Amino acid sequence: LANLWALTLVLVEEGEGVPRWVDGFGDLEKNIAAKTKDTPWKLYVTSLYFTIYTMTSVGYGDIGPANIVETIVAMLMVIVSGISWAIVLGQVCGIVANLESDEQAFRQTMDELNFMMRDRAMPLDLRLRLRSFFLSNKSARRRAKHDRIIASISPGLRGEVVMEINRKWIMKVSFLNQFLVEDGNVENSSLDSVFSAFIVEVSQQMELVVHAQSEIFGVPQVLYIMNRGLASHGLRPRSQGAVWGMDFVLSDMTLLEPAESLALTYVELTTLKREAFLQLVEKYRTVCPELWRRVRRFCSWLALQRAILKEARRRQQQPRTAVRPLGPVSFVPSLVQEEEEDDDYWQEEEEEGEVASAILPVQEFQNSDSAVSCLCFGQERFHKLYMLLAAAFEDGDVVIFRCHRTEMERAMLLNECQLPISPGLHRSPYWSLDASDGATSSDIAVHVRLRGHARAVTSMFFNPSEDALVTMSEDGSVRFWDVDTGEVLQTLRDSRPVQAAVFSPLQPQIFLSGGAGGLLRSIDVRAATPLRRLRLCRAAIRALAFDGSGAFLLAGTASGSLHVLAGSDPTTLTQQFEVLVAAEALLDLALARPPPGGGGAPAGGLLVATTASSVCIIDCVYSSLGGLTCLAVRRRLALQPPPPPPQ
Repeated sequence: LANLWALTLVLVEEGEGVPRWVDGFGDLEKNIAAKTKDTPWKLYVTSLYFTIYTMTSVGYGDIGPANIVETIVAMLMVIVSGISWAIVLGQVCGIVANLESDEQAFRQTMDELNFMMRDRAMPLDLRLRLRSFFLSNKSARRRAKHDRIIASISPGLRGEVVMEINRKWIMKVSFLNQFLVEDGNVENSSLDSVFSAFIVEVSQQMELVVHAQSEIFGVPQVLYIMNRGLASHGLRPRSQGAVWGMDFVLSDMTLLEPAESLALTYVELTTLKREAFLQLVEKYRTVCPELWRRVRRFCSWLALQRAILKEARRRQQQPRTAVRPLGPVSFVPSLVQEEEEDDDYWQEEEEEGEVASAILPVQEFQNSDSAVSCLCFGQERFHKLYMLLAAAFEDGDVVIFRCHRTEMERAMLLNECQLPISPGLHRSPYWSLDASDGATSSDIAVHVRLRGHARAVTSMFFNPSEDALVTMSEDGSVRFWDVDTGEVLQTLRDSRPVQAAVFSPLQPQIFLSGGAGGLLRSIDVRAATPLRRLRLCRAAIRALAFDGSGAFLLAGTASGSLHVLAGSDPTTLTQQFEVLVAAEALLDLALARPPPGGGGAPAGGLLVATTASSVCIIDCVYSSLGGLTCLAVRRRLALQPPPPPPQ
């Protein structure tokens, strides 16, 4: 463009009498020997100066077209220089923008987040938590881009890159670190290469997970390595480099440590799942039996340690064989004398042998070699010929038996009104059943057999319509079974075994469960979605029961306290008050109506709370408005230890 502007001096010669742009320098260069029009390098610098300020739109105006030819050339130069300058600016802006692409994307995400929170009218505390999470999550988002890049690399290079990234985390795991230590230090080069390939594949199976502050996380059979942040696990703080869940290789859920953790700050963790790890071990089993033996040896040694600790805890928590009642925990002092007299009566009767002879076995039926863990009856009001008895065993199996009624029971049930059908159960009424099946009054037949639990069943009960059986096991699962077909209708899993559960009488689709840590969970079993988590106390919840109105929930804990919760909806339950009932765990709660003329029992019924060594009969006191206001211990009976077996 500078040469084009200088060319205009050739197109219009000096002798033609037409003014040119260079003529303006005549007055400025009167005393200068080397004129611009006669000096090539001065002419080129001046033309370049005009071109530069034309391209950059500065336009000082000291040089301009003086004739029509120069005007046309100047117009072309302005057009070309404008386009060229726009291209240059665009390239520069693109380069600058690409230098901070992650930051631009993050700012765009934050803008969209602010728009969403404003449109949804979210509360201020939730907005602050969301902004804090996204600000802390910048590095994790960058790592997600790194993962996409790694996925596009060839398999060999990908393994080396992933290994280099996760090496410092793998070294935190003791039984994986042994393969790193021996890698390159073994005499057998083939074993060396197998160990390296195994560790590389383990690195590729590791996943990055993030959790916000105050979030509860953790599932069993997963290895956790803390990359960033601070969390609480097992009442101990866990910082960067901490490792827990090393028992993820064990299959027995009862030997695992609790997996639940609390994020004290924003945390980033590297995780390894049991299924992925065992698949790799099985893959290398034929190639390298030594690797499989080492993993198996570690699993066996860890399982032995955990089994010893479990047995020690069980024996430590085993109730002592005390024959006297517990300390005086009562809200009705006038009944203390009755309690003592009642205990003396039972002791005298037992000494005479009358009580022992009152309970005699009438029939024995054995269907399994495993010990019975719990029993429950069901459909007692649905069939004229029999009722159902569910028996659970230590090996996890459950058998539902048909217990046929005796001739005396059938005679008592001739009046159909004595055996009403529960509403909501869509099945044939009992009077339509025929006794032609050949069953006698002493028959106990297997109705259906249920198999699916890996560990012992700790508790079970029939649902409100009694067409399904709910079982809870030490393997951390809750299963819903069809009573007639034996099929699994639904399975719920938790990181810890569920120790107590109950259906809401007002909303039968709401299932409430309690367990370790005093956590009460409400679940919609139809939609299979959790609704709410409520922490009552630190002690484990061992028993749950609704009162007769269904508006009050009673929760018994391992510390012997009884919590009363109220709410119009199971998902809105709030704690009303707490009562200390016993000095040991409450194992079962049952509601019973007071007998006629029950000695001044308050309206509302009686609550029977059972522990390992006593039974407490508790009055439920209600106000005139129907609110449960007080629980008063009416009587406490001590359970005598069984006599020693004969030698």
